[in-house]
Amino acid sequence: MIIDEHGTGIKSITSFGEDCQKLAKIALSNRLYVSGWELSYYLQRIIQSSTTQHTQSGITLIFKDDKPVSVCLLAHGGEINTFTRKAMRKNGLGKLAVNQMMKYKPPVYNAYGHGNGVVGTSSFYKKCNVPIR
Repeated sequence: MIIDEHGTGIKSITSFGEDCQKLAKIALSNRLYVSGWELSYYLQRIIQSSTTQHTQSGITLIFKDDKPVSVCLLAHGGEINTFTRKAMRKNGLGKLAVNQMMKYKPPVYNAYGHGNGVVGTSSFYKKCNVPIR
């Protein structure tokens, strides 16, 4: 796990491999997803998967005052999914999660943003300099 402090009570934890299961459990237990959307499915699959599947994924969690508020998941196919608590949006925390993922992802990943979702998803990924499919 890679832990970075970002000041003012903001901390990020990024992991690829076995620790992804721990971070996925934290994201699910803190409801960092929209029910029925792909992110919740991916998080559940990481928890239930074999070693091969979860070592090909990555998760970044952002904490504000030790509470998880944002998640960025890099699925084994390269797709990035993100979620930030509604009350914490427009504070740069989602972008921080994506930036941390892009900073630490292995070079073999051809990461791309998930263009479907709430209004503004595509422009969000463009602001993060992440290609969209």
